Amino acid sequence: MTLFAQSVRLTGRIFRYQYLGLSLLFIIGTWVGLNLEDQLATIGTRDDSWRIILALSGAVADLAEGFVLLFLLSWALPRAHSWTNPAFLKEPFKRAYVSTFFAEYLRLLGHVLLWTLALIIPGFVRYTQLTFVPFIVFFHRAYEDGEVDALQLSTRMVNRRWKLIFPVMLLSIGASIVLQLAPNHYTALHTLPIRVGFYFLGTLLSVWTYCLMFLIFEQELRK
Repeated sequence: MTLFAQSVRLTGRIFRYQYLGLSLLFIIGTWVGLNLEDQLATIGTRDDSWRIILALSGAVADLAEGFVLLFLLSWALPRAHSWTNPAFLKEPFKRAYVSTFFAEYLRLLGHVLLWTLALIIPGFVRYTQLTFVPFIVFFHRAYEDGEVDALQLSTRMVNRRWKLIFPVMLLSIGASIVLQLAPNHYTALHTLPIRVGFYFLGTLLSVWTYCLMFLIFEQELRK
């Protein structure tokens, strides 16, 4: 079975095991996103300060949604996908992990923001290099034992598979941006059912990308 076929099957199993959590996150995230978009469209260019506040609110909401999504997917993964590799923790969530992941997530964001301040492309490159950080923090035994740095290890592993990972991440991020912005630029698409449908496709794409990246990470740990 090809890697892409495995990722599709894993995506289906993740949805089955985490249906309630993903549904709640989708409903809340969609409601917040649509309301912020409508408010931005309503005020137009009349109040720049309020536009900035709404834009920042949207950015914070996206970060929070992404953070929660990582937790939901990671909690479901050990049930949806069994592993026997000794490099993986057998029971990754029977330990203190929330504060550790939060600290590493802040480190990740800091690195990405610093690179993005230089140029968009370096920011994307750095973001992609840190794709494996959640997997390392949640599941990797060597990280739990203090033998590796999550950001450094992720960078090395992603660089070894950059020909596959970078195009996938570029297409995934690009498609997510199109799905989010298209209804605001084309009147025919600016209906509630289509906007909700686009949000669902964006969520589905995020889950599939997570699954594919994990399977690549798993392959790298076998070497």
